[in-house]
Amino acid sequence: MRINISIRKQVLHEAGYYCSNPSCRVPITLDIHHIVAVAKNGKDEPANLLALCPNCHRRHHSGDIPEDSIRAWKMFQIQINESIGIPSLQMLLTISKFDRLSVSGDGILQCSPLIANGYVDFLGLRNRQDKAEYWVKISNKGVLFLEAWKRGDQSSIVIDSFRSESSD
Repeated sequence: MRINISIRKQVLHEAGYYCSNPSCRVPITLDIHHIVAVAKNGKDEPANLLALCPNCHRRHHSGDIPEDSIRAWKMFQIQINESIGIPSLQMLLTISKFDRLSVSGDGILQCSPLIANGYVDFLGLRNRQDKAEYWVKISNKGVLFLEAWKRGDQSSIVIDSFRSESSD
């Protein structure tokens, strides 16, 4: 079945033109997966569609990627798009690779949704010659969020977020 091009573009945009599997994130030609199959009355509408690379799409249909993960990744995509946005997600993934990271003034502004949502901690400002360095690191909440997203475990992010905030 052929999905309308405007709906396809909407689903790809929602995924940031990356595979929706957070452990993959391949920015290649993407398949559009029906969360509820057309054979089971699933619709060709954005709420029922998820962008997957051909490999992850095949892995899901062969049983390697559970249905619960597919549904959780869709919900995480909605949450990410409505709260921090794809560029901030990319920044969070980058910051998570470092113990701490120095960013410019523009960089700290780009981190603001992550800091405001508690996914990134602001460590302080250091002036070097004529240049200000703003230091950031991923917070416990950010680590828990990324781990739950990668596992496809939507319920644990709520529990882990509260646990993280109460321990801070």
